[in-house]
Amino acid sequence: MEFFYRGIHQRLLDTVSRDDVVWTCRLLARLIDAQWHDAFRAAGYPDDHAQRFAAKIQSKVAEGLALVPEG
Repeated sequence: MEFFYRGIHQRLLDTVSRDDVVWTCRLLARLIDAQWHDAFRAAGYPDDHAQRFAAKIQSKVAEGLALVPEG
C-alpha cells in the first residue's frame, strides 16, 4: 500500500496499516450525505465547495474500502 503525501509528517504514514485504513473508511462510510453537508456548513464552507469536498472524501473512502481482501 502506498500513500501519496508530501506533508511535514511523512514518517507518520509508516505507522498506518491497511487495517487502519479499512477501519477508518468503514466508519466514514456510515456517514450520510446530510452529515457531510452539516459538517462543512458548520465549518463555514460554501455549498459548492462542501459538495466537492464531500464527494472527494467519499471517493477516497470507497478506495479505502476496496483494500479489503476478497474471500
